[in-house]
Amino acid sequence: MKLKNIDDNYLAKWLNADLSDTDLLNIVGESDFEAYQKIKDKLNLFESPSFDSEKVLASIKSKINK
Repeated sequence: MKLKNIDDNYLAKWLNADLSDTDLLNIVGESDFEAYQKIKDKLNLFESPSFDSEKVLASIKSKINK
């Protein structure tokens, strides 16, 4: 990894599209960029579980009121 003087948030910025592929490639080098690209590709397949916030809130309120 060929890091220059840059903050530690470059990967988060890249995943959030605040940093271009070219910029990340220049920061980390080709080998690490390819690894990061594979991770990003797999993240696109990830689906977060459903979450019923109203049900959880009701449960918390119920426990507080006991």
